[in-house]
Amino acid sequence: MVPEVARLLAEAEAVYAFVFSRVERDQALAEDLTQETFLAAMGGGFEPERGLLRGWLFGIALRKIVDHQRRRRSWFGSISTGRRWRRSPRRWARARRRWRAS
Repeated sequence: MVPEVARLLAEAEAVYAFVFSRVERDQALAEDLTQETFLAAMGGGFEPERGLLRGWLFGIALRKIVDHQRRRRSWFGSISTGRRWRRSPRRWARARRRWRAS
């Protein structure tokens, strides 16, 4: 079921604030991810008996944030050299430490 547009728009400010607080205060990125969230929400899938509309929208937004972070981090080496990531335990551990520090 697709929620009414008015109900979706009533939650827009809360969703934007949620996204903005999790993307390092980047206004343009927060706007883009909020827009992607509402485009996905317009596709449907909301079931009122399973929970609140705001919680459903926050779930979509969180997945959009995670998707963006995955795209941003490249685990497969440098694009300019075209080299692939070697899966040695030492390299994975070093990459994991760098990822946690960021």
